[in-house]
Amino acid sequence: MDPDAAVERPAGVFQRYKDALKQGHVRVLRGQLEEAVEHYRAASNLAPERPLPRTALGEVLLRLGRHADARQAFDQALELAPRDERALAGREQAVTALGQPASGPLSLADAEAALEKAIASGPEGDGGGQAASQVEQFVSAARLYAQLGQWHGAIDACHRALAVAPDSVEVHTTLAELYAARGWEDRAREKIRLLNVMLELDASRD
Repeated sequence: MDPDAAVERPAGVFQRYKDALKQGHVRVLRGQLEEAVEHYRAASNLAPERPLPRTALGEVLLRLGRHADARQAFDQALELAPRDERALAGREQAVTALGQPASGPLSLADAEAALEKAIASGPEGDGGGQAASQVEQFVSAARLYAQLGQWHGAIDACHRALAVAPDSVEVHTTLAELYAARGWEDRAREKIRLLNVMLELDASRD
């Protein structure tokens, strides 16, 4: 199965998938990790061909110390996208935490390869499922750069994602996390305020 291919499904189901994914990201940002797990599981069920919600689920499970469950989530993501660098990096953390041998450290070349893959998956601004997939790949690249402490690369990948989807809650959430990790508290707070406004606008449309 090609995880980057658009899958035909009712528009309502795809919207529910995006909403579940968005709520997972927001719960992570607010530190509500158990709630994030439920939303990511829901997103995985609504779009079983997409690796992103399983990768995001694995990352939350790692933070909760549920390493065996995290490894399972990453393994499922890798079944869909065997070369997904973000899932590979997460699986490395899970197996190391479980006391199992890891295949090797993450390198800058891995992050650069992920960014190049995201750029090549365009065209940017295509819209629909293809644009959503490209945004997911940019976010994956950003998180890989962040794991290496390459903040400029991480933020650049997010800005590229915003060129595709300016209203993506996932990207704005990732930027808020990056700003906080970098120590840029004012930027992080401003990004959180923007996210709250976006969520309020979404709620007013329902």
